[in-house]
Amino acid sequence: YIVANAIPANFLFGAPWQDIITCECKITISHAELAVLRQTMYHKPVCLLVKNRWIDTDAKTIKNFIQRCLAWGIFPGAFDISPSSYHPYSSYWLYPQWYNRDRTVWRRYLQLIRTIAQAGWQPMPYATSIPANRVRCERFGNFSDGALFYTIRTEKYSGPVTFEIAVKPLQLTGHPIIFDEIANRMLPATVTPEKLTLSLSLQPDEVKLISVNAPAAFRHRRGAAALAWLDSRQKSRTVEKMFGEKLTAWAAKRCWERGAYRISRDVRHHGRQALANADKLDIAQDVYLSQQQPHGLTLGLWCRTEKAGTIKVNVYTHEKNTRSNRTTTLNLNGATHDWEFHELPIPADRPVESLQVAIYYNGGGRVWLDDMTLTSTADPHHNNLLHDGGFEEQLLTPKQHQQLDAAMDYLQQLLQQLAATMHPAASAPTATPEIAPPPTTAATTAAAVYRQLRHIEQWIATQQLQLPAGRELRDLADIRRLLQPVFSEPSLSAP
Repeated sequence: YIVANAIPANFLFGAPWQDIITCECKITISHAELAVLRQTMYHKPVCLLVKNRWIDTDAKTIKNFIQRCLAWGIFPGAFDISPSSYHPYSSYWLYPQWYNRDRTVWRRYLQLIRTIAQAGWQPMPYATSIPANRVRCERFGNFSDGALFYTIRTEKYSGPVTFEIAVKPLQLTGHPIIFDEIANRMLPATVTPEKLTLSLSLQPDEVKLISVNAPAAFRHRRGAAALAWLDSRQKSRTVEKMFGEKLTAWAAKRCWERGAYRISRDVRHHGRQALANADKLDIAQDVYLSQQQPHGLTLGLWCRTEKAGTIKVNVYTHEKNTRSNRTTTLNLNGATHDWEFHELPIPADRPVESLQVAIYYNGGGRVWLDDMTLTSTADPHHNNLLHDGGFEEQLLTPKQHQQLDAAMDYLQQLLQQLAATMHPAASAPTATPEIAPPPTTAATTAAAVYRQLRHIEQWIATQQLQLPAGRELRDLADIRRLLQPVFSEPSLSAP
């Protein structure tokens, strides 16, 4: 595949030769600009690379940006401003408190964007809205493929909307299911030989995604989407097994390399675990300070070694109104010794905008680090500016990983069985406006899926693994959301 940046935004003639385009933009990119990208690339994927000062961006702004992308079936993304070391707060994915805050929005909308992008944008919507001059729509897909989608948007209007879809040009047959993909609920509609009419309500800057579905295809699409979450998890687990455990707050300097570090639970200075070398030790954390007045800093850490060489700790400080970094280095002597405390003063001639603490070791022997602190000389309470300086983030043990993997694999098998029974070819067409009752085997399998969902959730709660198993809990919630419109969840007392 050919992927190119800034095409077709700057060079329209290059669009026919690109398979995927990326476009650097501001988070305030408008619908008019998005329309040019979508119309130029037609069915090809379009990916945005937003350059932004993320510390000044709240959750509402992020959601509005992602919703604008949804309106056009365009994939949102967060870039940095090169070189990123001169532009603190421009690297969104390096700061967990930002992406964890927005994680639910990214998960929910990226799935919907992928769905309509695969269906394909269509230049003729064959639909009208009242009031016509305040509400706009885009169509994706064709009903002959089982479902078509409409994104309905407004920028300043707030109030009721009547949305009418032409029946004959779109070849709508039978009694299609009208579904609000964001609210996850059925919508009532009036169907005549000429048009399908539904009533909506929009808020300013809101984007709705409405699907028009053949009943059998609707069941199959929901089952396939549920299964896709577990397929994605399985791929992620393959990567995790390859690269080992990962701490949220600490990133490998070269994140694509293996053996950057490991977690030690048997040797530690304090708490339940410490940081240790694997093939090497190569880890860093970015800290954003935004000092108004210059204040010195102090880095402290505990280190233990066995037959090791010199461990290098670098602190790269970026001061305001400069285009260069200051490097302060602490060399830890290796050899063999028990836990020793080391301290590094970090001077500041000007207010510090941000800094990075980087630890590197590529020698033999064994190295352990624990209880790292970064404090300001102006703080009488000596609060630690590092996140998880003690490397205490709760992680799954190998045994817990094995148990959870087995439970999720069994859930995946059940969903595969369910998806097979929900395939359109396995269901007879229906003439009723409601979803046809699924076959008995499908209902029985769905009940087994719900039981397994509850079993995994109860196991995570019993083991108190809500944080390290957060991805699995989110997957289970999404699977339940996808299945509930088709299969009612049995009560807890049901056999």
